[in-house]
Amino acid sequence: MKDILIAYFAGFFDGEGYVGVSHSEKNKYMVLSVTVTQNTLPVLEMLRERFGGNIIFPKHYYEKAGKASYTWAIYSETALNFLNTIKDFVIVKKAQVEIALQFPIGHPRQEVMPHIREKRLWVRSELQRLKKESSVKTNLIPGNACKSLSDREDVKEAVRLYESGLSQEEVSTKLNIKYATIGYWLRSLKKNRSRVEAGKLAGRTRRTNLVEARVT
Repeated sequence: MKDILIAYFAGFFDGEGYVGVSHSEKNKYMVLSVTVTQNTLPVLEMLRERFGGNIIFPKHYYEKAGKASYTWAIYSETALNFLNTIKDFVIVKKAQVEIALQFPIGHPRQEVMPHIREKRLWVRSELQRLKKESSVKTNLIPGNACKSLSDREDVKEAVRLYESGLSQEEVSTKLNIKYATIGYWLRSLKKNRSRVEAGKLAGRTRRTNLVEARVT
């Protein structure tokens, strides 16, 4: 039963997770970070209970704009412990996990030996390279390398609904497709609205609803 739950966490991380190295050139620190983002809380709460960390709640203006999502975040040794636990079950991000597990842990703001700093920089650059390669590959449908993301009918429908004024969350609900997947499509095709545009649209929607309520 325990392995089944760990496998579930690994699959969830494969689809909704991120592993990277936060780097501040000014303060000369680097820290390994793992995050998982979702528009509902139950699984994130399970992850927090099992591995620790914090859940970051959406800011108020995101909720108004229909872009509410929650992020579970862990760092340093906690992140390494999580990756070590799921490494045998991860599929999509397996290479990223294997690289991240080589990150030398230590106090992020303390001066470190040059070879440790170099190793951290190598892990960071390798993760960036793998993500860039993955982004190129996922923009194509397996078995049909000529068909790009923009040619898919489900993607076209999601874009059409989004451009008609629906929020990302509304498109996700209407098409029964994960919120994060819709977001990935929109970002990849550079169709996602800016915060200002989303806020204005949310305002128009609220005013429209008030007018309709008064009329009825």
